[in-house]
Amino acid sequence: MKKYLLIILLSSFFLPGVYAQYTFSGKITNSDKEPIDAAQVILSVNDSIFAAGYTNENGGFIFRNIPSQDGLL
Repeated sequence: MKKYLLIILLSSFFLPGVYAQYTFSGKITNSDKEPIDAAQVILSVNDSIFAAGYTNENGGFIFRNIPSQDGLL
């Protein structure tokens, strides 16, 4: 029983790394460093659109739950 419990505990520490997901965020500004509202932001992989969105009123954007590079290719 202890052996199985140890395996379950170790799995809970190592499996999240296998299924790692990332976040990518940023801010879009114009040449005067003013934020650009509603600018379209596209994340592409191998010339294919992977994710798309728009900036908020502060020029900010965020893509969440991006799989590791191995999951994208």
